[in-house]
Amino acid sequence: MASSKHWVPTGSVLVGEVCQTETGTWVVSGRLAPNGICPECGTTSRQRHGWRRRRIEDFPAQGQAVWIELKVCRWRCLNTDCRRRTFSDR
Repeated sequence: MASSKHWVPTGSVLVGEVCQTETGTWVVSGRLAPNGICPECGTTSRQRHGWRRRRIEDFPAQGQAVWIELKVCRWRCLNTDCRRRTFSDR
């Protein structure tokens, strides 16, 4: 099976940095979406509330651990009738 050191995600994800350490490989990336959609009411929001980091352990590659760190955006729901005030990218 062919292998590649270059991983290209699809959609609106940007790979910011790939670091290889003695204990494993880290892939650091962030999302580039210009807006978020509230999962509660479906309202589109362009008003950012902040950022959050999520770390995910992926399957090992060539005997090394792989960690993916996603920088996801938090958004404000602009619908005053919605019970959810903020939400994260999914």
